[in-house]
Amino acid sequence: MAFQKATRAGTKALIGLYGESGSGKTYSALMLARGLAGPDGLVMMIDTENRRGEMYADEIPGGYDVQQLGEPFSSERYSQMISEAEAVAGDRSAALVIDSFSHEWEGIGGVVNAAESIAEKRAKKYGDWNGTVAFGDWKNPKQAHKRMMLQMLGSNLHIICCLRAQYASHQIEKKDYEKHGITADTKTTVIRDDFQTPIQDKNFIFEMMAHIELSNKNPGAGILRKCPEMLRAAFHATEKLSIETGQAIAAWTGGGKVETQDQSDLLETAEKAASCGIDAYQKWFKQQTRDDQLFIVNSGKHDTLKSDAQDADVAIRQQESDARMHDPEDDAFPGDR
Repeated sequence: MAFQKATRAGTKALIGLYGESGSGKTYSALMLARGLAGPDGLVMMIDTENRRGEMYADEIPGGYDVQQLGEPFSSERYSQMISEAEAVAGDRSAALVIDSFSHEWEGIGGVVNAAESIAEKRAKKYGDWNGTVAFGDWKNPKQAHKRMMLQMLGSNLHIICCLRAQYASHQIEKKDYEKHGITADTKTTVIRDDFQTPIQDKNFIFEMMAHIELSNKNPGAGILRKCPEMLRAAFHATEKLSIETGQAIAAWTGGGKVETQDQSDLLETAEKAASCGIDAYQKWFKQQTRDDQLFIVNSGKHDTLKSDAQDADVAIRQQESDARMHDPEDDAFPGDR
């Protein structure tokens, strides 16, 4: 197979949302999914929360389809349901929400539970069970997990993974108090991280195109933890994750560009200047900074705006001509002048 020119068009978003209960994961994921799939696209959900994912059935424009997933929460079952979603979508624009993906790691039948079961069976056979999971006990469960991850990375769907999260705590010894700003007199103390850790394999979240932390202090307002620099503007387009956020991501993965709010405002001002004619537009353009001028040119809008400005000149001249033709003084009798 020959090398081909690299293009972003046709890539699919793989996004991780994580946070405590009440942080807005499910609703935010569904809104993102609707934006990614488009108004006529297919939004699907794998729900592990006993139908809690259906509580937004009347809130998401266009609705969404749900399939329940109960225990065992094995990697193989997640993989099977992702395959089913891919088959249902076919060639349609589609997005899949998986809520929760933490079950695949820590739920009954998940990776951790599977490794523990292997360790227990080994103990019964050899009589050496001491309550710990040996290195070799992780081999098969983690291989299944990796196969599932490869499937997600190669999927024809936009996928959003909702993950539970927790604040990790660490024991700090007195010799390290100063760098942590601790003034206690005890030999050790426990401090809590000021950020959340998703409940999944430690490498899982880094496989995502972008991952976002959500807090129940401001549900739906994402804290962007990882994202390609050129895509960051999509997550800052609105205060909270929204359909517009998903639309901006879809435009970028489709090969387009993401505009910041300042850039959108700039283009809106440019359109207003162009509506006043070519002289007005050129005067306005020259007054802009070099960076703003380059953005307008590179966006492909400059030539369109100049053409619109020329059309505006024609319209303005026509209006002036029509006004002269219907001058009330022209309709007056000579004696009235």
